[in-house]
Amino acid sequence: MLCVETRGNIFTIADINALVSCRDKPGSLRLTFSRLFPGVRGPRGARGPAGARGPAGPAGAQGPAGAAGPVGAPGATGAQGAQGAQGIQGIQGPAGAAGPVGLTGPTGPTGPAGPTGATGARGTTGGTGPTGPTGPRGPTGAGPAGPTGPTGPTGPTGATGAQGPPGATGPSESQQVFFSSAGANMSAGGFVGSAGAASGGSAEASVQQVVQLATSYSSMACAEATPPATGTTVTFTLRVNGVSTPLSCSITGPATTGTNSIPAPGVTVNPQDLLAILVGPGTPSTPGSFALAP
Repeated sequence: MLCVETRGNIFTIADINALVSCRDKPGSLRLTFSRLFPGVRGPRGARGPAGARGPAGPAGAQGPAGAAGPVGAPGATGAQGAQGAQGIQGIQGPAGAAGPVGLTGPTGPTGPAGPTGATGARGTTGGTGPTGPTGPRGPTGAGPAGPTGPTGPTGPTGATGAQGPPGATGPSESQQVFFSSAGANMSAGGFVGSAGAASGGSAEASVQQVVQLATSYSSMACAEATPPATGTTVTFTLRVNGVSTPLSCSITGPATTGTNSIPAPGVTVNPQDLLAILVGPGTPSTPGSFALAP
């Protein structure tokens, strides 16, 4: 590269130097072919080799901070640290207030009283023995009848006859079973127990009477405070364990009582059987009572 010096003394100004770069001689200007021969353009020469790399310039001022990059994915969880020492025990808190006393539960119902046991039958009194036979009468004498003689002494009492066989035992009061509405009005289709009347879905279970001894009943009496209409018959039926039996009693108005019997042995009941009276259709709303006997 041809460079013309522009600095120096009278001896060096305008000197033409062949240099790799005009910057190798400060104050030099590059002398080109077009400047030496204006209007004449020669062929382009081959490109010379690249000059040596100049020294690095001073560092530029720091540019503004770039925008923050996206947050990186969370790193893996570190290993668990060692367990810390146990802290000191805290002071005991105050005692809590006592809770309220719970409600007292209801008292259970009193069970029904068992029936009174039957009284033993009283033995029959033996019969009086027959009177001894009268002695034979003496023959009548001939001739007119004489005066009547005095009455002879009473003969001795004859021996007591053998005791007859015992008669059948009659029913005692303890062998009867009584039912009563206890002053409450009966309802047609309802039930009567030993002390009350009820109607509805569970009415029979609420008034049934339990028995302790095995027995049988073949007669029944019934009564009501108000009679049914004249000519109207109402019927009451014995039920055992929720099932109607053949034993019943009817009242026809204007009567207020009735009775009925069925052939022995009648209706047999066993210990712990439950008894009740079914109130028949047409029965007026009135108190009633009933009795069963063997």
